[in-house]
Amino acid sequence: MTIELTATFAGLLFGSVGTLLTVRNHVRQVNRDWREKWEAEIHRKAQAEVKEYAAQRDFAHLQKNYEQQKKAIEMLQEETDEQGRTLVEVQTTMKGMFHQVNAIAAKLDASTGGWTRQQQRD
Repeated sequence: MTIELTATFAGLLFGSVGTLLTVRNHVRQVNRDWREKWEAEIHRKAQAEVKEYAAQRDFAHLQKNYEQQKKAIEMLQEETDEQGRTLVEVQTTMKGMFHQVNAIAAKLDASTGGWTRQQQRD
């Protein structure tokens, strides 16, 4: 009976050690799986933050470029308006000069008795 009891006890002891080793391996595997998932999640979040930062930076660049283009267009518009006003002033001055020349020609024609018209016909 002692041998049977010793054999049973040894069987229980080896079975317990085997179960303990299996459970330990399972816990280690669960830890490894959990750690891999955790590291993957941290990597994913880090990549998302990098992409978000890049998107914000790109948007800021686009916004700055838009503002610069808007200012350039406003400056060009002001220059165009100024040149238009100058052109109108030149046109008005030229028309005034043309009318003055016509008035002088008419006075000259009247004082010469139509001599300038006669010269043009000949």
